[in-house]
Amino acid sequence: MTGAVIEARSVAKRYGAVTALAGLDLAVPRGGVFGLLGPNGAGKSTFLRIVLDLVRPSSGEVLLFGAPVDARVLRRVGGFIEAPRFHPYLTATQTLRSVALTAGIADADAEGLLDRVGLSEAANRRVDGFSLGMKQRLGIACALIGAPELVILDEPTNGMDPAGIQDIRRLVRDIADRDGATVLLSSHLLDEVQRICDHVAILDHGRLVTSGPIADLLGSGDRLRIAATPIARAIEIAGADARADGEDAMLAPIARADAPALIAALVGAGIAVSEARWVRGDLERLFFERTGQ
Repeated sequence: MTGAVIEARSVAKRYGAVTALAGLDLAVPRGGVFGLLGPNGAGKSTFLRIVLDLVRPSSGEVLLFGAPVDARVLRRVGGFIEAPRFHPYLTATQTLRSVALTAGIADADAEGLLDRVGLSEAANRRVDGFSLGMKQRLGIACALIGAPELVILDEPTNGMDPAGIQDIRRLVRDIADRDGATVLLSSHLLDEVQRICDHVAILDHGRLVTSGPIADLLGSGDRLRIAATPIARAIEIAGADARADGEDAMLAPIARADAPALIAALVGAGIAVSEARWVRGDLERLFFERTGQ
């Protein structure tokens, strides 16, 4: 965990009989964009709340920049959890200035921040007239006040149309690449996470099921997907590296040159092959495999 921006060590959180986190160990490396994934109820938001000191763990500890979470170290962090909420009677500019003053920052560039998140034209509009997507943009602007070293964004594209999602994708990469901040991003949009994240962690039932660089987790090679009957016998013939993909198909990580021989072996064994095609590793497939869904 050396050099990690966030270190979670055996973190557990219980709400009565409900266990939200069950001994979570997780390291978020410095730099780049880190995606936090998991089904509903996996413990993602609970973990983010603990990182921001909004709730305390039942056991274990979280370190930020190698230190216990406190007000001093949190000055290096910006972010929001779930849907950001604002005073409805304030304008976007007033909201940013209010947040900045609360954080003890007197010289926040409200105009520049609103321009960066695409809200310049709404700078003097009251927040109660904002759409959900606009509030998400304003939440990101608030998170960037003070040029934090760590930016935590929980479902930042919620309520946005495809163009808005594309804007936020570019902005998140810009925060990491130009500002040099580490971005911890929680999202249900697996395709977006795969597009913009360098590392990813998947939680399930409060535990870490996998974590690492996306390129390593997905692998660089193609896999041959074969739909066949009976599939169990087909997997035996394909070898130990083959595995089931649904009820009537398998994935075989083989070289393209070896595909004709494998298909011929299956047909020769009396197996009915109805489909054979090459597929690339993708985050959605990994997510469902590791969470058992």
